[in-house]
Amino acid sequence: MSKRIRISLSSIENLVIVFLKSTDIIDETKCWILVSVKENYNKWKIKGIEFIPELCLEIYSRVSEYGVCQIILEIGEYFARKFKKELLPVFYERMGDNEEKNVYKYDGKIENMVLPHYNQNTHQKMMQYYQKAGNTEKLRHATTKYNENKVGMRFLKFEDKRELPKEFAEALHTLFETVENSKPEQILYFLSNHYSLFAPPHSVLEEKWKEVEKQKPFYMEHIAAVRSDINNNTVHVTHEDNWKFQYMNIFFTNSIRWIIHIISSTIKRKQLSYSIVREILLQYTNFGDEIEVNRNGTQFHYRLFDKVDFAFKDFFRQYLKERDSKDADWRNVINSLSIQFEGILRDTIRIYNGETSKVIGGNKENVAEMLLDDLLRTQACKELYSDEDRDLFYYAFTSKGLNIRNNVAHVFYLPHDYTSYKAILVFLCVLRLTRYEASN
Repeated sequence: MSKRIRISLSSIENLVIVFLKSTDIIDETKCWILVSVKENYNKWKIKGIEFIPELCLEIYSRVSEYGVCQIILEIGEYFARKFKKELLPVFYERMGDNEEKNVYKYDGKIENMVLPHYNQNTHQKMMQYYQKAGNTEKLRHATTKYNENKVGMRFLKFEDKRELPKEFAEALHTLFETVENSKPEQILYFLSNHYSLFAPPHSVLEEKWKEVEKQKPFYMEHIAAVRSDINNNTVHVTHEDNWKFQYMNIFFTNSIRWIIHIISSTIKRKQLSYSIVREILLQYTNFGDEIEVNRNGTQFHYRLFDKVDFAFKDFFRQYLKERDSKDADWRNVINSLSIQFEGILRDTIRIYNGETSKVIGGNKENVAEMLLDDLLRTQACKELYSDEDRDLFYYAFTSKGLNIRNNVAHVFYLPHDYTSYKAILVFLCVLRLTRYEASN
């Protein structure tokens, strides 16, 4: 604008400062100017605005509407980080106070049952702000309110109880008997394939999603799909990814029970153990193939099983503890297998001459290794593993599902987050990476 009307940028800056300091300009207008200053600060690098944090606190004290207060406090906090860091605790405390305006009184009526759920998010924000402000008294008060609000939270419970058809129950019983009476290598082969989880075929998953999409449910038309991560950060996802995650989550959470039954039964019969699994994988699968690698001019030899050796050993150790009602610690199993999964997948794609690196920013000299999501999308991965396998990998390790790989890598998990469900899931995922020799 300054170029168009031939006014120097310094004159514009002076006008902005004059307007902001003027007592004749109403707070709403100043708020609008401040929004523009913040949005364009990195371009303008406007000088002489060190007073903005104090101005924002003044405006906040005079306005009451939640939205305006939120905007002005965020602007003030932004410039306080640049000019007046000592004011940051003040802004965080005011942000917590402002959030309290968003707490709705719940009368206990069923038609208003959504309010405690809405309030829970608000109380969490208040706690975070007061913690940043270092205000222990207000943090304690917000925590108390957060816990009190939990009491009023209600969840709709849907149940659909049906008796299994006799034929299906008999078929299931026959399947378990067949697996349990098989040779150890056949049992492990069963666990290494997609039908072990009783998950729907990929084609069925796609067909069912198309049916849902065709129906155009109200929520898909008018409500954005949002997922919360383990740290309660929200991210917008597609309705397709959200629906598929929920659908698969129902299947896997239930079918893991069948896997537990099979593993427990075969361990009890001494058909499966660490040493037996090790021997089978080394003898019959690609996990036993010797791989040569050159590191800085030095040749090394290793096998894919070497990457998971100690984690598999710990899996069986912890599994026996949990079976005997002792405290099992799944941290080493989940931490190791979730990271090694990506390494084994990368190595396998390379062995089959697939691409595992990509050019960054169009510069052919700037090359980096692909992330897990990219690896799963490669043509080599599609040829090596079935759609059902990749559905499971996405569900277990990426943000489309449980995101175990990311949560482990960034140390987001707390001790209680390491469950047998996740341990069995990552164990099965690693088994899915095995390639059996056709002759065996």
